[in-house]
Amino acid sequence: DKTIRVWDMHSLECVQVLEGHVEAVLALTVMRGHLISGSYDTTVRFWNTSTFDCVGKFEGHDDAVRVLTSTGEDSECVYSGSYDGSIGFWSAPVPTNGAAAAAAAGAGFAGP
Repeated sequence: DKTIRVWDMHSLECVQVLEGHVEAVLALTVMRGHLISGSYDTTVRFWNTSTFDCVGKFEGHDDAVRVLTSTGEDSECVYSGSYDGSIGFWSAPVPTNGAAAAAAAGAGFAGP
């Protein structure tokens, strides 16, 4: 499945389906009001947890993004690990003109 499903904890019903990845989603984490996903499509996506809109798509890995982590809800960066042996770090997208931007505030990589 290439989607992310959001479930209501009380009713146990699916309340939202997030679409955007073109391959299976392998990893999820949260940071500063964002859900972050990593996929076999080699991308990392940031989703706004209030609107569930995709507010950032980050590319740079050459293989599937297998793991994501941050140092907590107030973290400045999310770190991604890929099957290609690289580690990426990503900052939350910065809103521009009152709307969420798909541009990164900062990104970087370390290879094998």
